Amino acid sequence: MSGFDIAGGLKNLLPGPLDSVRGPYATVAAANLAIPNTIVGGESYRKGKFVEIGSSAPYVTYWWSGTDYADDKLVEYFGGLIKKTDTNTSPIIFSSYIINNKSINSAGNLGNNTGFKIIDGLPIVVGNTYSVGGFIGAANKYLAFVNSSGVVVGSVTILSALPVSVVAPPTAVTIRFTIKNSAESDDSGWINTAYVLNTAIYPGDGITTLLGKKLIASYLSSETISPDPISPGNPINKKYFETNGLTTVDMVTSPSVNLAQTRYKRDGLFIASDGKKYLGAGWRLFRIPVVAGDIITFGRFAITGGGYSSFWDNTEVDGAAGAVGLLLYNGDHTGTTPKTVTAPAGSAWLILDAKRPADPDSNSVQITINRGGTLIDYVSPNDTLKSIKGADIPTVGSSNVTKFSDLTDVPPYLGNAGKALKVKPTEDGLQAFTPVEQGGNVSFSTLYASSLQIDLPEGAGSPPAGVLVGDMWLDTTTGNIKVRMT
Repeated sequence: MSGFDIAGGLKNLLPGPLDSVRGPYATVAAANLAIPNTIVGGESYRKGKFVEIGSSAPYVTYWWSGTDYADDKLVEYFGGLIKKTDTNTSPIIFSSYIINNKSINSAGNLGNNTGFKIIDGLPIVVGNTYSVGGFIGAANKYLAFVNSSGVVVGSVTILSALPVSVVAPPTAVTIRFTIKNSAESDDSGWINTAYVLNTAIYPGDGITTLLGKKLIASYLSSETISPDPISPGNPINKKYFETNGLTTVDMVTSPSVNLAQTRYKRDGLFIASDGKKYLGAGWRLFRIPVVAGDIITFGRFAITGGGYSSFWDNTEVDGAAGAVGLLLYNGDHTGTTPKTVTAPAGSAWLILDAKRPADPDSNSVQITINRGGTLIDYVSPNDTLKSIKGADIPTVGSSNVTKFSDLTDVPPYLGNAGKALKVKPTEDGLQAFTPVEQGGNVSFSTLYASSLQIDLPEGAGSPPAGVLVGDMWLDTTTGNIKVRMT
């Protein structure tokens, strides 16, 4: 045994005679029942086991694919070896070769055509005979061969009478043919499509059934492949993607306490003074998930001419107008924000107006919706990304600002027409930038300035447009700096 490592092979041979549980079993359910998904020695008892399924010989071999060995992972086994004596008839048509809303014209070229379906890109060998059939024939369905440059070669065949047998011409590398046209209302006319390497098509040669068939293929991959959704003809290695790809479950986020989030925002809908939902261009509302007893406070936005809110139960239909699911009308919040409301029994949603068609987006750039009876200081409604696949993302550190030379201008922040302030990095580059956000605070132990200029929006007796609740403005009639309260 020297120089031959068999440990890897023995790992999959779990206790018990190898064939003692192989069957045969009448059904997949029977096999799952006979071989439980229990853990033996740290691994599933099903790992590495094959079973035979069927009521009589020849039986079909099944195995548990994947890594969790669940009941629904018991599938037909295709793999291993192909005997050299297997000759056969039926190349496999992978779903990635089937293209929707494309047609083939009388010259063999492709075009966009709603309702049509074609098979394109199947590899062939020059001189071999190929036959197609099993689908509805029609005068506007064609078959053609294509060379490596994508140019049609040889004759184009009309598929009005099926089956059809054709010989692959010189320089051809792939075949294409139409299997459905726009006159066919569903897929029933092509699901038994057959494509064979022969001059005759036999019952059961359809592309949807592989049971009991011998396979002919350019290769057999030990990895699972699936079509690339962007380029349907380009298979990707699913196993590699699952190991190396980045998905949402790999990312840990910290949810924002501000519920005015994009996922809850709905444009083109509004709540009226009867509490019901209506369709309307230019309107905007927020649909916030709640439970009975939730206290929700909202404010820091201005809606002209009236805004309303109401609570709804779980029969409410997202995006639809009407009163289905309406529980409680809360009244208006025109000029009365912040406003606090409490969810009644049976509540699933709080829906509130945030913008009328006449309102600019600047009226609600700091809209705040939070749980609790007090409106919180504005924070971004976006969730914070904390880590990716276990790797933490550095957070912005705090900095002590002692002089204005430590500050630098940055582009306008949160729609502010002025400039925000940002801390410069230290010489070693380790000091993180710290934005001073609109609505945030910056403190100085001592502030010295020969002059200090503060640019404020001006209004004669009343705040100008765009000034939000809590913002300062200059009253030009008195020269006083004021803060908008309502």
